[in-house]
Amino acid sequence: MKKNLPEQDGLTGGGLDERATLAALEPRLLLAGAPTLEAGVMLQDADQALDVGDVSVPAVVDWNNDGCKDLLVGRRNEGNILVYLNQGTDADPEFNGGSYVLCGGVPIATTYT
Repeated sequence: MKKNLPEQDGLTGGGLDERATLAALEPRLLLAGAPTLEAGVMLQDADQALDVGDVSVPAVVDWNNDGCKDLLVGRRNEGNILVYLNQGTDADPEFNGGSYVLCGGVPIATTYT
């Protein structure tokens, strides 16, 4: 049985057989073998789990050019952008609260319609 996939998935030319595997779609996975996933680790903000709220979009970026990866978070429900500066290292990040991203001294406000 064939399933048609939309062109935006990058798969064109008729669809896929249901027996197709991830390795068949991405042959490079065969070289590495089956992936092994480690248990997830919650990022910490001071002494608690970092919680950026619902409907948030995180991005990892060196915001302040100090060589450490920081966390930039767009929050749709609140309509603002927060930056959490990493005060540790990339291997062992430390965050101590987020700050609003400002433009002209005012928090950047976003809207979603």
